[in-house]
Amino acid sequence: MPMRRGDEVTEEVLSRPGRYRRVAENLEVREVIVGEGERRRRYAVCFNPLEAKRQKSPREELLNEPRRNWPVCPIWPR
Repeated sequence: MPMRRGDEVTEEVLSRPGRYRRVAENLEVREVIVGEGERRRRYAVCFNPLEAKRQKSPREELLNEPRRNWPVCPIWPR
């Protein structure tokens, strides 16, 4: 299930601490269990470090773009 929906379960699963286990060169996985008893759900959170590295630069550019377009103001950080 994609975790981009932003609902309560997604927030809880992604905010839980835990260590990733390397499964392959480009895949790390950690298990998260939410709930207790029979209603508990088990999730696998996957992380691709190579893809994260590739996306880091364009993401930072998108975040910094509005600052480049702001007029110069002494109280705004550059």
